Amino acid sequence: MVRMTPNDAQAYWLAAKMHSDQFLLFAFDQMGVDVETVISGLILRAESIDDLNLVVRETFADLDYPYWVHSRARRDQIRVRETSELSWRQCLDDVAGLISDQLDPRRAAWRVHLYTHVVDAPDGGAPGSVAVLQISHALADGRGATALARQLFGSEALPPMIGGHRSPGVLAPARGLLRFPAQLAGIAVRGRRAYQLSKDKEPALSSSESGRLNLSPGDDRQLRVIVVNAQALRIGEQSITIGAIIAISRALVDAGLIGMRQRFAVELTIARHRASLARNNFYNAPIDTHQEIDDVELRAKAIAAEIDDARRRDQTPARVASREAAAATPAVLMHWGVRAFDSSARSATVTGHTVVSSVNRGTADLRLGVGAVRFTTGFPALSTMQGMTHGIHGIGGTVAISVTTSRAVVPDVDAYVRSLELRCGRG
Repeated sequence: MVRMTPNDAQAYWLAAKMHSDQFLLFAFDQMGVDVETVISGLILRAESIDDLNLVVRETFADLDYPYWVHSRARRDQIRVRETSELSWRQCLDDVAGLISDQLDPRRAAWRVHLYTHVVDAPDGGAPGSVAVLQISHALADGRGATALARQLFGSEALPPMIGGHRSPGVLAPARGLLRFPAQLAGIAVRGRRAYQLSKDKEPALSSSESGRLNLSPGDDRQLRVIVVNAQALRIGEQSITIGAIIAISRALVDAGLIGMRQRFAVELTIARHRASLARNNFYNAPIDTHQEIDDVELRAKAIAAEIDDARRRDQTPARVASREAAAATPAVLMHWGVRAFDSSARSATVTGHTVVSSVNRGTADLRLGVGAVRFTTGFPALSTMQGMTHGIHGIGGTVAISVTTSRAVVPDVDAYVRSLELRCGRG
């Protein structure tokens, strides 16, 4: 058995408050074999991937954090959504409907949804097949989910599964109870240190006033995807993520969703590179898109400096000490705090006007049956204060930019997507 870290337990408990499952979509050439053969192959690979054979076991009265225990991957975790021909839009609409059907990691922490025959994909290619890996955020963050998808849809031989995740049994609450005094002492010591360090820390970055994109989305979900050559988003020596952020901000202006000179910040998901036992090892930071700078290369450099500064701030002694204090929190107090969190609460300020999540999913060597991967995308979750999110996902030399929103926030999302295509060189 493996005890959840406080970070991952928080993600697990928060899922009861807001939809947080990740949906990793991979578009392939046609499978070329019958669907039962594909399912058998996927289950065979899943059975050899340690993290795809785990479920959650909670402890009595939250006296300890939940545990990951072994549970063999099952055939019913691969679901064939449609075998007849679907348009790309129909496929996305069906995926949008899946968002409300969240996983219960106590029974299954992942699923795969298959669409065997999809036409009119946004890369302009021939009819193909689509696989969507739905995965609990408690099990993996964006990088971790990508690593699991690469194992599942890869063709290389997998090492034997490590296994050995026994049930926590009746002793887990007792162990948690024994930890409690030390954890309280740890909170006091680490919290005091964090407080002392906070006196000298630099001022926090200012929040932005909430805007049109920060309306509550309700239950409706609209998904759109554009596919571009990665180099079309490259500005000088800067990352593709920065090029995409500039294209997004300009397209939002073109579509009349933000003003040309107003401050526009994105809430960027940034991976931590320091080793951690937590499966969720990232943070979100406000990044000003510097609309006041007309020169695109200077603007890209300014955004790059913002990202570098966010990384530096995250590693300051005060921030590290604050995280260490939080990690000392006993499970029962952590869960109490999550239960008290009001996910419907509104605020006059936001970290960013849209969330941007960017993940490189590696080389284009994945397969579904005999079908080669063409592109991949994902759909960062909406929340009460985030009515539009963007995903930037690359595989090989291809990048897909996804838009997730609702008609309550953006009544004509297709007009915005057309502007985004033009700004990404697709027009």
